[in-house]
Amino acid sequence: MMLNMLMPKFFVPVQGEFRNLRKHAEIAAETGVAANNIHILAKGTTLEISGNRAKVIPNNVTVGNILVDGRGIGDVEDSVLKDRKLLSNDGIFVASYAISRKEKTSGRSSMYSNKRFCIC
Repeated sequence: MMLNMLMPKFFVPVQGEFRNLRKHAEIAAETGVAANNIHILAKGTTLEISGNRAKVIPNNVTVGNILVDGRGIGDVEDSVLKDRKLLSNDGIFVASYAISRKEKTSGRSSMYSNKRFCIC
């Protein structure tokens, strides 16, 4: 709706993962933005717009990732990063079950896994 109202000449999707950026670019194309005026930029890339022209300047800005661990920004220790790497490679399985002592009832169980497990 916003694209139809604004009718931009140039379009740069900026929010979400790459698949979201690509989908947003497709929507822009469907609303009439010329394909050569739609730019999905990588980190550190600049789009210089001057009049009716746009120029992509790749990797001209130094950027990096900031890791947030819930306590602060950028203060993640090496041991935490090592544990995260192990979990990402080996996987994690979490099972939870809610129990109320007061009402003597049990809640619904839930299970989460980021890998496939075989319980034999």
